[in-house]
Amino acid sequence: MQTYYGHDQSVLCLQYDNEKIVSGSSDSTIKVWDIVTGHVQMTLIGHEQPVLNVRFNDQYIVSCSKDKTLRLWDLQSGVQLRKFEGHTAAVNSFQLVNNLIISASGDRTVKIWNILQGTCVKSLSPHERGIACVQYSPVHDIIGKKNKKKNRRT
Repeated sequence: MQTYYGHDQSVLCLQYDNEKIVSGSSDSTIKVWDIVTGHVQMTLIGHEQPVLNVRFNDQYIVSCSKDKTLRLWDLQSGVQLRKFEGHTAAVNSFQLVNNLIISASGDRTVKIWNILQGTCVKSLSPHERGIACVQYSPVHDIIGKKNKKKNRRT
């Protein structure tokens, strides 16, 4: 087991593969670490409040924050490519699905964003309470939470 040092405050989220770890912190930064050496390769600065979730694929890093935004970063350079604004409370969670980001917020909405266009293509609202997490299944076409009245998922 290896300990990594670099964030100034608590690490709130991370994702890793065989080469790197991407972490988000209460210090509002995202760090990309070399998993073997433990050295920080990049520090991504842009969020104004704690980073609540991070995910990456072979092209992008996506992050969400208490600052009500999601951000899209280039995985290789660390350059911020897009800032997604539209939620009115913390963005708690998201899922990266091909060229879409599906986000869940304390504002009681789930939003679907097009990465290439940088726009919100659909907003599902309102839920009864803020939404802490989101999972999308193309097989079952499920997003969000159970609808108590119709016993369906929305």
